[in-house]
Amino acid sequence: MIDTQQSTDRDLARITAHTLRTAQYGWYLNLILFMISMGWGIIHKKPLPLMVLELGLQIVILYYLLRVQLDAPILKDVSNEKISLANIDDALTQLKLRKKSLTLRTMQQRCQACMRLFKIFWLLTVIYLCIVLSQMFILAP
Repeated sequence: MIDTQQSTDRDLARITAHTLRTAQYGWYLNLILFMISMGWGIIHKKPLPLMVLELGLQIVILYYLLRVQLDAPILKDVSNEKISLANIDDALTQLKLRKKSLTLRTMQQRCQACMRLFKIFWLLTVIYLCIVLSQMFILAP
């Protein structure tokens, strides 16, 4: 029973890690959209506060990307049995990135939390895409 659970946890970690890695393509999309939007804004004299808000949104998107990109290699190491869940929790506690907890989170809980960050990242990316397209085609002078 334990071997089956460990195998399932490894598979879950591996699949989640592969999925999280796709966020880098979303960052490329965000970067291209940002450059297009700023160039279009300069040419069409877009208001500075709007450009600053876009920059702020990009910073938030970058934060979520970094969180997702941090989790991907950790989950890959878990799937390859290079690190255990207890070691991850100990390291995060020592770095003061996590409070000391008496309970160990399951792999399913960890992967769900990672996927929540991933979904937020893509949701913000789609929102930014809609903002850029609306500025260029709907709100165009």
